[in-house]
Amino acid sequence: MKRNLVVTSSTTVRLVEGVELDAAVELACAGERRRLEAYLYSSATLVAVVHEVEASYGTDKRVTQRALVTVQGNDGPEARHLADYQGGRLQSGSFGVMDYVEDEYAAREHVGIADAPEEPLDLRAALLEAADLLSLEEVEYSLGLNRDHLEHSYVTENGVDRPRTQDDLDADLARHARLINALRVAAEILNNA
Repeated sequence: MKRNLVVTSSTTVRLVEGVELDAAVELACAGERRRLEAYLYSSATLVAVVHEVEASYGTDKRVTQRALVTVQGNDGPEARHLADYQGGRLQSGSFGVMDYVEDEYAAREHVGIADAPEEPLDLRAALLEAADLLSLEEVEYSLGLNRDHLEHSYVTENGVDRPRTQDDLDADLARHARLINALRVAAEILNNA
């Protein structure tokens, strides 16, 4: 299982006489990349780094770096744990971190390295892909369909909040499973039409 983190940082380049802007920016970017790599653990892989340069004060330039980091785990919970831990470590190093969970394309798009969009899916393939995505453990977790979400979560019943129970979670999981099944059935109906 893989999680995608977009890590941002910035630094100021002070131009000095006799130093080309490109060379100064290249040095600054290399320094930011080394600093980022120093914060990564073995479960994390630096996929790509891009930068942009904009004016700051006087001749100073601000260099903003965006990097795509993937965090691998054996399964959903482990990947989530490693990414949360890694994300916290990176934030403590003055990096900004955005977590894109399974959506690698959105992460690549944010960094600016997204591939050209693929040919559009036909409706059947889109329904099957939606069913597969909804069945991911990461998606279920983000929707609160996980035992971890029982504590400190509530259900409003007749205008009154009450603690969420295992029965409530089971009902939500069953409804989620029916939605996934409905997408697969719709895809099958399209296939047989």
